[in-house]
Amino acid sequence: MYEEEVARVLSAGIPPIDFQVAAIRRCDTNEPRGYITRAVINSLDLGTLTPADYLPVTDTDAVGLALTARMICKSLALLDGAEEPPALMAVHVPLALLRERAPEAWLSPILAQHRLQKPETLCLCFDAPLLLEFGADAHDALLHLKRSGVTLAVRGCGADKIPLAPLMRLPVDYAFLSPEVTALADDRVHSDVLAGLVGYLHAMGQKVIAEDVSSDGQLRALERLECFGYLPSESFSAHSGRGSLFGAPTGIGGADLG
Repeated sequence: MYEEEVARVLSAGIPPIDFQVAAIRRCDTNEPRGYITRAVINSLDLGTLTPADYLPVTDTDAVGLALTARMICKSLALLDGAEEPPALMAVHVPLALLRERAPEAWLSPILAQHRLQKPETLCLCFDAPLLLEFGADAHDALLHLKRSGVTLAVRGCGADKIPLAPLMRLPVDYAFLSPEVTALADDRVHSDVLAGLVGYLHAMGQKVIAEDVSSDGQLRALERLECFGYLPSESFSAHSGRGSLFGAPTGIGGADLG
C-alpha cells in the first residue's frame, strides 16, 4: 500500500517526504537559539500532511518509528558540520518510541552514528494530547529515554482541554506554549495567566518556548518573562522578511534557517 502511494507521488514529480526545519529564535535579539525539524508527507489523495496530521495515525505503527529514525538521523546530520551547535535540535516523535521495551536501546545506535558533542542538543518532542493518552507509565518511559543523554519536550502546554498537572509531573526539559496561550501576551486582562503559567513552568525546571508569536508586542512580553525562545506564526515570519516559517535545510551555524 505504502509503496503504491509513493510510486504515484514520484510519478507526479513530487517528493514523498519533505524534510523541513525552522529556527527557534531568541525573544530579545531574534537570533536563532535552536531548531525544530519536521517531515511533511505529500499525498496525491490527502494533500500535504504535517506531524499534526499524521502523528495520531502513526502513533502506534512501525511506520511511525521508521520515520522517526529517519528524522533523527537527518536532524543530527545538520549538526555534524556545525562549528557552534545550537542549544537544541527538536524532533517530533510518536508514542510508539515510548512503547519500546527499552527506548534508550532503540535510540543509542542512531546517536552513535553521529559525532554529537552534547547529546542534550537532541530534543525529542512529544505532543501533549498524545503524551497524556499514554497514561501513568509515561514518566518511567521518558526517564529511560533520558538515559541516552537527550532532552525532552512537550508541545501544546496550556491548550484547551489539556490538563497541566499531569504534564508537569513528567521529566521534560522544554515546554512549548500552545498558540492560544501565546496570544495572551496581547491580552491586558488575562496577561497575568501567561505570566503565572511561565513562572510555574520555570519553577518545574522547564525552559519555555512560545509558539505562533504574531506581533512585536508579544515578543516584548515574552522577553520580560524570560522565555527561552519563540516560533513565529507564518504571517509574522513573512511580515518580518524571513519568508516561510519552515524551509528546506541548508546548514546550521552559517545559514539562517527558517
